[in-house]
Amino acid sequence: MIKELERSQRQLQTIRQYYEDEMLNLQDQIMAVERERDQVLSSLGSKKQQSEEQVHKVKMEFEKRLDTMQQELNQVRLMAQMKTESEKNKISDQRKNKELLQLEKETRQRDNQVRMLELQNRQEDAILKRKHEEVSQLRKRQRDSSASSRVMAKNRANLSHKNSSGKTSSSSASRHKSAALLFSPKCSPRRNVSYT
Repeated sequence: MIKELERSQRQLQTIRQYYEDEMLNLQDQIMAVERERDQVLSSLGSKKQQSEEQVHKVKMEFEKRLDTMQQELNQVRLMAQMKTESEKNKISDQRKNKELLQLEKETRQRDNQVRMLELQNRQEDAILKRKHEEVSQLRKRQRDSSASSRVMAKNRANLSHKNSSGKTSSSSASRHKSAALLFSPKCSPRRNVSYT
């Protein structure tokens, strides 16, 4: 696009130079014809035998040539203007297209940046969410472990209490049993009874 724009600008300069040269050439030719006309009319005026009709005829011929050349100059000037305007419009369109392409490029870059930021935010959110889940699971395991430890400690305490209670009951039972045996009639020492 930039090369095409530069090429169009060079072409515009070439067109301008071409028509400027053409117009200068035609203007030089017109001036030469005007000088020739003035010389011829001056020569005819110095000759008494030349009638006004002949002078007028020569003058009209020169005027006709000059009119033709002036029309040609005007056509060249018009063509130069048309070509120049056409090239200017072409360059303007190319410049607008270049600006449009630049804007589209910048828009794509901004869109890509936005998408990258959105992706980065989603990734960061996912990482943060995973860390929260890991922390929650860790706390849950800690709570479960603590609760299990408390249950096991309670069970050990209950078991220890039962064991100590059982031993006490067994000891008491043994003492009661020994006392019963001690005072049992079966176990009482026989006394010698004398029957008189």
